[in-house]
Parts: sequence; C-alpha cells; structure tokens
Amino acid sequence: MIHSGGRRDLLPKNAHKGVIYILLTAASAALLFPMVYMVCNSFMESREVMKAYNEIEEKKKEIEKLEAQYNRTVEEKKMAISVKRQEIRYFRENSEDILPDDEYSLQFSQLRLDLKRLENDLEDYISSFELPDITHYEKKFNQSLQMVIEAQENLKKVTETFAIQSEVRLRLNEAQKRYDDALKQVENSIRTLEQKRADAKSEQLVYTQTVYEKKTEIQLAMLELDQMKKYLPQDGMLTAPMDAMIKTVSIEKGQASSPQQILFELIDKDSRLSIQWALNPEKAELLGEGDDVSFRVKGEKVELIKGKVGKKEFSSEKGMYLFASDVPAGSGSIREGMTVEISASQSSGEYELIIPNSSISTQGGIDYVFVLKERYGALGKEYYVEAVKISVIEQDDFHSAVTGALSSQDKVVSMSTKALEDGAQVKLR
Repeated sequence: MIHSGGRRDLLPKNAHKGVIYILLTAASAALLFPMVYMVCNSFMESREVMKAYNEIEEKKKEIEKLEAQYNRTVEEKKMAISVKRQEIRYFRENSEDILPDDEYSLQFSQLRLDLKRLENDLEDYISSFELPDITHYEKKFNQSLQMVIEAQENLKKVTETFAIQSEVRLRLNEAQKRYDDALKQVENSIRTLEQKRADAKSEQLVYTQTVYEKKTEIQLAMLELDQMKKYLPQDGMLTAPMDAMIKTVSIEKGQASSPQQILFELIDKDSRLSIQWALNPEKAELLGEGDDVSFRVKGEKVELIKGKVGKKEFSSEKGMYLFASDVPAGSGSIREGMTVEISASQSSGEYELIIPNSSISTQGGIDYVFVLKERYGALGKEYYVEAVKISVIEQDDFHSAVTGALSSQDKVVSMSTKALEDGAQVKLR
C-alpha cells in the first residue's frame, strides 16, 4: 500500500548555491575575452543541470498529484464501504420483523454482495497502484551536476592565469568610460543652450502677440462703449425692446448692477406653451378635443391652470393617442421643459345603483352579482349567496352604474376568498 509522505531531496546540500555561484563566476569571467569559450561551456553545462533538476521537479509534482488522487480515491472507497455497512445494519434492525423471510434473505444477501464488491474493488485498486520511477532522472541530474563542478574547477584555473591581464583591461575600460562621460556632458550642455535660445525666441513671439491682442480688445471695448452711449436714454430710464411679459426679475430696487448682468427675463406676450401627453386607447375614449383639462406643476399642490384639449390623434408607432393643449406663456409657474400633472373630469347622470367593479362576474356574456342572503339550517342561522343578473349602464376605473333585480338595501359581495356559485353557503369576515 502506498502512502503520501515527505519529499526526498534530489540535490545535495547547497546544490542550488553551487549552481548560482557557477553562473555568477561565468558572468564575471566574461570580461576576459580569451576565456569566452570556457565560460560558454560552463554556462551550457549549468543549464543542463537546471534542465535535469526541473525534470525531476516535474516528476515529483506528478507523483504528488498521483498520490493525492490515490489517497482521495481510497478514502472515497472506504467511505462507500462504511455507508454500505451502515445500510446493512439499518436494514437488519428495521426490516427483519417487517419483511417475509424469503424477501428479507434475498435483500440481505444482495446488500452483503454489494459490500463484498466494494471491499474487493478497494483491494484491487490498492494492489494495482504504482508510482512512476524517477531513478533515471536522478542519475541524469547527478551526471550533469558533476560536469558543472568539473567545468567550475577548470574555469577557476584559467581565471587565475589571466588575472593580471584582466586588471589591466579593467583600468583601460575605466579610463575609456570617464572620457565617454565627459564627451556626453559637453554634448548635453550644447543641446541645453540651443533649447534655451529657442525658448527665448518663442516667449518673445508670444509676448508680442499677447500685447497686440490686448490692444485690439481695448479698441473693441471702446467702440462698444461708444455704441452703447448712443442708445442710453438721457433720463436714465431703460425700456424693453418689445411688448412682452416679465418672466423673472433678477435685481432689486436700489441695487447696483454689474456689466453683463441679466436684469429681467421677458416673454413675448403672444407666445404660448404646448403641453403634450399620451393615453392608451381605453382611457383616450373618455377625452376628446375641446374637453376641459387642468394642469399643475408636478409636486406642487396649488396654482391649478385650466385649458382645453386642442389636438387628439392616434400614433400607430406607439399604439397610443397623443394629446396637446396650448396655454399662454407665463401662465402660473409652468415653464418650458417642466413636467406637469394633468387631470380631466367628465360629468355623468345620476344613477340609483352603483357597485364596485370587483363585484361583477361575467359568464357566457351575461353580467351578474352575488347578493348575501340569510336562512336557517340544522345549526341555526347561516349565510348564502344568490346570483342576480344585471346590466352595466356606465363604468369607470373603479365603479359601475347597473340595473337589475337589485335594491339599495341588498348586500352585494365585493370580494371572496373562493369562487362563488348560486346558493353557495358562505362565512362573513
């Protein structure tokens, strides 16, 4: 039987540090051009070590996954065996005295057979499970690691041989670098000086253009002032440029005004506002052109403005009737773009019998209502309903005017928790 456990270390102690040291040594030795070939060999060998190590790690991960899957499967099979044993115990405790002997024996044998199959399945799974062999990958890794160690020792010997040449070359490189840095600094200074000269020319151009624009603005302002002086009345009185109504006043008596300040907002006295709305065909039947309507700014409870329906037409695109009514501009607090509430009323005749629409039932095209009646039964007084045919004369959204074998003293049922029928016994709530 295989159990999941700790992982084996396939690298010797400090093996990772050894590989990193080899890479750093190779990078440092690359400064010596006679040793480039040796460095490349060491680097390639270290790559082989890492490749072999990665292969082992991948195999380890694969083994871990297989072990985890194995343990999960074993636990699931054990759980199934445990459940089956509990099922057998429950069957024996609760069915032995209930079922006939032959039927009990048959079902009990079937349960025992199922349990045996689960136990055999678990044993077969445990005995057939094997993990992959990584011996080949360990051997390959050790060979690659040994090649890297040998290359490192060889590189160390070559490095000591060329140490003196390396120091001379480093000094030469440092001198070359100082010269290059000084040359770059001179070039940067030249570019900065040229940029500053270009910026100075640009700023001078902007200054000249700004002065010209300011002078032009002053001249235009003087011309505008002269033009306004021609129309300024000598007595200091201002008049509106047209016959109109004052919509808003933005200044108070004695207050000083500022340039471009709006003092009054005017509305042409002949202008009108169009109020538009839409209704579905059912409600639109109750409203026609010329009917009286009232408008109120939405959310306000006062200032009701009256008008008449000026237009009614059907929109096939929207499936609704479109209405419009014109009111004088400046009427109340209604302004362009506001949302208003619209109300309309229609007078009707006086009717003797008016009942809620919920009381009316229709069957086979005939309208009727249920009237509450009393009678005495075996348990004393009880209530029942009687169906009465009616005719609807006029109807709105909530009530209907009706005629029929009804009187104002009859108790008409308006709501019931169940469907009613003629003569059905009912209870009052």
